[in-house]
Amino acid sequence: MSETQKRTLTMAVVSLILGIIGLIPLIGILFGLIALILGVVALVKISRNQETLKGKGMAIAGIVMGSLSVVLLPILAILAAIIIPNLFRAKEQASMAYATSALKTISAAAESYRVDKGSYPASLKDLADGSAPYIPESMAADSYNGYGFWLVKENENSYCAIATPNARASLVKRSLCVTQDGVVRIDFSESKINDCDACRALAENSSGSD
Repeated sequence: MSETQKRTLTMAVVSLILGIIGLIPLIGILFGLIALILGVVALVKISRNQETLKGKGMAIAGIVMGSLSVVLLPILAILAAIIIPNLFRAKEQASMAYATSALKTISAAAESYRVDKGSYPASLKDLADGSAPYIPESMAADSYNGYGFWLVKENENSYCAIATPNARASLVKRSLCVTQDGVVRIDFSESKINDCDACRALAENSSGSD
């Protein structure tokens, strides 16, 4: 029987199709396993009926792709489970480093403002306004780089500036603050800092005393 007269084994075609689907991350491993099994069965049937059946190449392709999905996808899943949390942690640390730097900038600006005006500013807006602002206007916005910043003036000689995670910044969880002593403090309990007393009650962040 000529090659054109041979019947393509449907199982080989299905194995090839499922092998392709099996390369899809996460959902593909089940399809890859089925493709592997069907490919092996199809290859055996074609080998036993070479005069009437064809599709050996498709069966082999299904076996190869099915094997790849069964072997490689779990490895990729394990790597993703390791890498993704580390990426999230690095993002949070970068945001906290920015917030620490921003609070130090606000602290220095508040001291300069006090020297010029005789008292601490009443809000961040006071520091951002004017022809020669003490801080960038963006820092006084409701949200900046995952954090919201605000300043609380207690009296002429006392204030605190607080940075809390924006509600939309799911990767950022810790609040930070600084008082007139210039020490940046971090609330590692992930609760919100509401006032200057809560800020002073926090243990000093060792990196903030540089």
